[in-house]
Amino acid sequence: MPRLRTLVATLALISSAVVISTAVTHSQSQVPGLPSPGAAPVLVVNDPTVRAVQSGPWQVSIAPDTAVTLTAASVITLAPADFLRVGGRYVIQPSAGAVSTCTINRIDHGWVRVTDGHGTRWLNLALVVSVQDAQ
Repeated sequence: MPRLRTLVATLALISSAVVISTAVTHSQSQVPGLPSPGAAPVLVVNDPTVRAVQSGPWQVSIAPDTAVTLTAASVITLAPADFLRVGGRYVIQPSAGAVSTCTINRIDHGWVRVTDGHGTRWLNLALVVSVQDAQ
């Protein structure tokens, strides 16, 4: 009988230790900002890529002392990118539509005439998302 009491007391002591240890471990892992026991700290050493969206209106202006006057018949043209050349092959991604590989036939006031697998067409360079040299 004394052995049984000793065994029961030992089991009760071990059970209590397990319960207390579990409670302490659980409470430590619930503290914000502290790692849970056994967890190693994580070091971030790279530069993440941030994709941001423009918020609010764009502010574009000319110096206050510069006079700009446009008449009703004014034509504003965009210069094409320096690397574009007639006869060159480019991967072009329009703002709407599929990416295609095109050959430039003509460059004229911000427009390019291209030929691809679908035929010949004009593209406005101001509306193109990207142009990449295909060679």
